[in-house]
Amino acid sequence: MRSAEAKTCEVESGKYKGLCIKRNNCVEICQSDGYAYGKCSKILRRCICLKPCN
Repeated sequence: MRSAEAKTCEVESGKYKGLCIKRNNCVEICQSDGYAYGKCSKILRRCICLKPCN
């Protein structure tokens, strides 16, 4: 029997303005929008919000 793996959905934040340098700011904005977490993309420096997929 295989264990169920939770998949993570990612979406670019519509509220975050400017380059994403500090992850904490991104996390706060994403959580205020109902997402579980936020991270800065490595190349384009955009704020990416994450949550478990349904």
